[in-house]
Amino acid sequence: MKTIKMKNKPTPCLAPLLSIAVQPKGRLRPCCWWWGTDSNFEKGHNIQNMSFQEYRKTALKTYYEMMEKNEYPVGCTKCNTTANPRYESYNQQYPHLVGKKWEEVKNFKHLDLRFGNLCNASCVTCNYKNSNYFGKVAEQGYYMAPGQMPDSEESRNKLDESMIWHEDTKVIEGIVESLEDVDYIYATGGEPTINPTLHKVMQHLIDENRAYKTTIEINTNGTNANQKFLDMLSHFKKVVMFSMDAIGDLNDAMRYPTKFVQMEKNYQKYNDIMTKQDRLMITPTVNIHNWLSMADMFRWINENNAAIGSRLNVLYTPVWQCISRMPQEYLDIGYKDMLNVGTVRTTHGRLLQTENIVNDVRRRLVNTTVYKKPINNDEYESWDKSLDITRKWFVSRGYNPALTKIPELLDV
Repeated sequence: MKTIKMKNKPTPCLAPLLSIAVQPKGRLRPCCWWWGTDSNFEKGHNIQNMSFQEYRKTALKTYYEMMEKNEYPVGCTKCNTTANPRYESYNQQYPHLVGKKWEEVKNFKHLDLRFGNLCNASCVTCNYKNSNYFGKVAEQGYYMAPGQMPDSEESRNKLDESMIWHEDTKVIEGIVESLEDVDYIYATGGEPTINPTLHKVMQHLIDENRAYKTTIEINTNGTNANQKFLDMLSHFKKVVMFSMDAIGDLNDAMRYPTKFVQMEKNYQKYNDIMTKQDRLMITPTVNIHNWLSMADMFRWINENNAAIGSRLNVLYTPVWQCISRMPQEYLDIGYKDMLNVGTVRTTHGRLLQTENIVNDVRRRLVNTTVYKKPINNDEYESWDKSLDITRKWFVSRGYNPALTKIPELLDV
């Protein structure tokens, strides 16, 4: 197995000791940052073929014992930075387990479940791999941006088959049986709140009287606020990342077919079940469509006593939507508008200086390897192509591209 030396990691990463992550297609990994490439060793590491315990006793044990020698699999490359992203977060969450030997920890505690592509929305930043709802809107004749649908019916059917592991009775039973020591569950999808398997996991922990000491972190599009689900969720410690990309019609266009008026109501319903220890935050995906309206969202958050995550999610792929495509003068308008807001509410009533948000975005855009600059006269990577796709997307769904405030689209 290929290995790398890691920087600033005096103890082995806790991920293989404590965590299991399931990708949408069912692939098993130590954590969500893992990008393993060793096809020989990783072959068969998916929830359809092996239980969590089998994966832990074989692959994860091997990884941890390597890390004890500071020999990290190449799958850890993404964490090989001075920031120590997942490494540091696990150490902070489980400080009493840092440096423990494998034999001292009998079971995993952190479960990352990414439930296929079952979803009820088709957001402009997303695609069929993450939302099967794209199939419905494509069949209705709506415009699809490049990469949003599989390139053939065969590819779509193959993808569908790989995404339904969470419907397998044996798999569901295996997950439930493995929850003995789990105290933290991260769930996304698709849309996790409409997934029956997540409901079964939650109900099991409620029945076992363990919900009150288990944290559930969900990344939701906010469309599901039915009382049955909220009643279940209320038993847990909660971290809710509420996806909302803009306010009013702009949000409706970007997160088709959701409606902002309902999202406002649903946000309040989630807020009503939050305790002082819980966190509910709006997590916009920043892209060319909402960049010039982020200040409007900040104002809405302040006026409605809502909260935003402390760090914006700045989209870098698909590249046609990345704000690095935009002319510098448009970026500067967005920066200026956000700075004029001054502060924006974040979790637990704290105020976040918008200057900090602006500086963080500026720092990230310096990395042109990730946030790529447009390529003039390129069929796909030019600013003109971004504008063309945007026009088609908005008009196809009955919305005016001028909602984006992009100057070239104001006269559409």
